[in-house]
Amino acid sequence: MGSDTELVIFNVCGQEFRVRSTREDAERTRRIAADVCERVRTHRERGGVSDVRAVLMACYELAYELDERNEVLSKIRSHDKAIDSAKVVMDRLLDRLEEEMASHVPPEDAGPAQPGGNPRPAARQLDLTGLEEEKTGRKSGKKKP
Repeated sequence: MGSDTELVIFNVCGQEFRVRSTREDAERTRRIAADVCERVRTHRERGGVSDVRAVLMACYELAYELDERNEVLSKIRSHDKAIDSAKVVMDRLLDRLEEEMASHVPPEDAGPAQPGGNPRPAARQLDLTGLEEEKTGRKSGKKKP
């Protein structure tokens, strides 16, 4: 046995199991073995359950819990993708706003002067058409002004 591995020994229903594990994973292996043993013991104590059935029920419980966690993880990943997509749309919107602001030159008939003598810029309507299409990948049905 190499110095980077460890042998973890445990019993289930009187059967000895030897699992070779890396030193880093040895504690996890012990925890999993203890969990399996506890689940099997619980099923056996209920009475009228064979060793094989107790082991199979413990396996089913573990598989069910794993499936639940995988489902939650999948939902989290899906939400992460939606958040990333929203970030892309927001970045595009900010870019468009910056472009509009940079290209804005107040017209001469902008309105009365603000305190300090600078003319007040006239209100401009930003053209944000197409933004919904970028976000969803489909046309919104709205006509451009």
